[in-house]
Amino acid sequence: MKKFSVMVFSIIGLMLSGGGELKSNSYVFHEKVTILPTGTDGTAGTNAVYAYFGDWPQTVKSLDVTVDETKTITIGFNTYYLGSDNCYYAKLEEHGYSPEYKYSDGTPVLRSWPYDEKIKYFKVEPIKWRILTDNYNGVGRALLLAEDILDSRLVFYDGGGRKFCEYKSSSIRAYLNTKSYSDGCFLKSAFTENAQQKISFTNVENEDGTILTDKIFLLSLNDIKNNRYVFEQSNINSLIKYPTDYSLAKGIIKLFETEGSPWWLSTTECKAGKAWCILWNGKEGCNDSTIREYGIVPAITINLNGLK
Repeated sequence: MKKFSVMVFSIIGLMLSGGGELKSNSYVFHEKVTILPTGTDGTAGTNAVYAYFGDWPQTVKSLDVTVDETKTITIGFNTYYLGSDNCYYAKLEEHGYSPEYKYSDGTPVLRSWPYDEKIKYFKVEPIKWRILTDNYNGVGRALLLAEDILDSRLVFYDGGGRKFCEYKSSSIRAYLNTKSYSDGCFLKSAFTENAQQKISFTNVENEDGTILTDKIFLLSLNDIKNNRYVFEQSNINSLIKYPTDYSLAKGIIKLFETEGSPWWLSTTECKAGKAWCILWNGKEGCNDSTIREYGIVPAITINLNGLK
């Protein structure tokens, strides 16, 4: 992976479009890749390049917003409800890991089991990405990594949830690209049909050496080890990722010292029953692959030149 050059975006411009936008009421679903202004802050500070693309539930609903469940829109496997602020909200039963955790508004994250269920609404917002390179693996496509941990409670089981397996047969991969039983599908729910067409297929290496071809994937251990300079610049470790309110409600674990959470990579160690991950401190770890409280940080590749 070559070092990313900001110059490419001075040519392409601040907004790259390749189709229309899905508008519903006043909320516009992000079918275009929108490069954010120079100086935008993020996990890598203000010198990196960030973009909006796609939409996902993230922030807990404000108390002054009411939700009308008679007004809905369905994107993929997700049904969203219209709020009084003309934004959409996902409904989710809380399964917080610890009652000591707090949402971004300071309210506690509740553990519903073994108590009565507690329903929360989470605002659908644009997904923010960091563009790591404009030439991933030398194929001329940009690599985008989600800035936040968008989901959790997914492990390296096969599709039936029966046993540990390699990434190629895992429920994580199925969830990201197709459908993982009751978990739905990230690709089809985070991106409209128009937006899905803008995402390239990417080769992902499995533990046994076979090459997988997916639109949504997890970074591999090699991605991290071979390109650490991309993640550690100016004394900032951008591998430290933080959970959204939505992933907190789904039961992700976090460390209070940094407020970061561990997130899975695609690299597995099948014989040991383990998978590689990025820990709270941004360093690599190899842990039990059945841990459900780790996060999911999707990656995609896009041909930016094709979106002019």
